Amino acid sequence: DAISLEYSTDNITSFLFDSTLGKYSLFKNDARVTDPLNDRSPTYKNVFILFTNTTTHETENATQAIPSLVEGGTGYYFTGGTAITISWGFNELGNLVFYNENGRILSVNRGTSYISFAKASEKNKTYFE
Repeated sequence: DAISLEYSTDNITSFLFDSTLGKYSLFKNDARVTDPLNDRSPTYKNVFILFTNTTTHETENATQAIPSLVEGGTGYYFTGGTAITISWGFNELGNLVFYNENGRILSVNRGTSYISFAKASEKNKTYFE
């Protein structure tokens, strides 16, 4: 199973699911990501891609997209080779909370998680099979 999020034509993040390990490996632009401290590839039990509205700020040297985290948004939760459509937000304590399609708090599988915030307009650039 594969997940791909195209932030731009030169910035594509993807994950490949290894059913033997039950984990996802991270790739950037088709190259496996390795930790420079130990030369190992990180793996994740869970992958969250969270969509949010953003504000773009332009300066003389760069353009920066600032996510609007206050209002929450929609997204996908990937685990065990499956995808679940979710919504997300922050509770009154400031903790990130995920909700399933029925609006109930999502139970997340134990293990490491990768969380990515993306522009709401990039939802159509997320592919998985």
